[in-house]
Amino acid sequence: MREKEIIEKMQNAGKITEDEAKKLLKSLEQSYNGHQEEEKTRNNQQKEAEQKTVIKNDLKHSSKEKQQKSGGNLGDIVAGLLKNVFSFNNSSGPEFKFEEELQGEFTAEQIDIFVKNTNVSLTLKSWENNYFKIEANLVVSAPDREQAEAVKTQSYFIEKKEDSLHIETKEKIKKGNIIIFLPGQNKYNFNLKNVNGKIAMENLIAEENNLKTTNGSLQVKQVKAVKQDLKSTNGSIVFSGEGTNISAKTTNGSIKFKPTFEKNSEMNIKTVNGSIKVLLSDESNFFLDLQTVNGSLICDLANYEFIKKEKKRLKKHYILKREIATAKQGKNENINLSAKNVNGSIKISENRA
Repeated sequence: MREKEIIEKMQNAGKITEDEAKKLLKSLEQSYNGHQEEEKTRNNQQKEAEQKTVIKNDLKHSSKEKQQKSGGNLGDIVAGLLKNVFSFNNSSGPEFKFEEELQGEFTAEQIDIFVKNTNVSLTLKSWENNYFKIEANLVVSAPDREQAEAVKTQSYFIEKKEDSLHIETKEKIKKGNIIIFLPGQNKYNFNLKNVNGKIAMENLIAEENNLKTTNGSLQVKQVKAVKQDLKSTNGSIVFSGEGTNISAKTTNGSIKFKPTFEKNSEMNIKTVNGSIKVLLSDESNFFLDLQTVNGSLICDLANYEFIKKEKKRLKKHYILKREIATAKQGKNENINLSAKNVNGSIKISENRA
């Protein structure tokens, strides 16, 4: 079992403690044992269902075996390993696919969006229509179609009000994706949480944007919010957008940042195992505090000065600033950015595009 070897090497290298290694090994063993038992039960139920001709063309069963890739940085290895361990699903039986669609209108100008998903990816997009639309594709495992329908009904929940939308999927949904199209003229407060699935957003305006994933990436493109709080455990974060207070933190994964600001802003970026890349406007004034333990610090910027430059074997710490007197009126960005990681490089570059 290659995952066991990876865990032992990480322990021997001091990347994880002995207790953490034991927990990972125990979870890994339970996952593999459960998967074998699930596969046996699934095969028996499939044979019985075929004999009774109950499921007919509704049956859509696959038995693809996932293989853990070797190589890459520590963050990618740990994220992939933990995803294999914790994404194990106890549902058994053949798979049934359900396609759901819902449309509606909000009467308020500012809308609260709450989503809590398990095993489902989530995408939110802006469009020009004055109504919202939800497209859901969900997969459920059950002995037959009727029981799968019952599981789906109990595990997929939507509540719509004039000023809010609440969506929840539970762990009995084996996999799936949900796409939400939202009117571009509204402002929103987002509170989105995913377990075993990514969150993607594009071209939206919000007062607050709070996103959290476990075993899934965050992809935020051209989203404007006063406050943005992006958190992931075992997933990368890619961000472009605007805000006065932005925080991005992940445990095992890289972070790529491309902010576009026209006013003072605070940014806090942190990862344990993964690289950090930030693109800043060439017209911005900034104060940067950059720290890494096992990695390099690269500042591909012009016209800056060091306040502190500390380089030790187990720590690198740069503090630098830039003040541009010739910045265009009204476009002078003042950015305070803190970027920290343990294992991985930090690179700050100018966005010359």
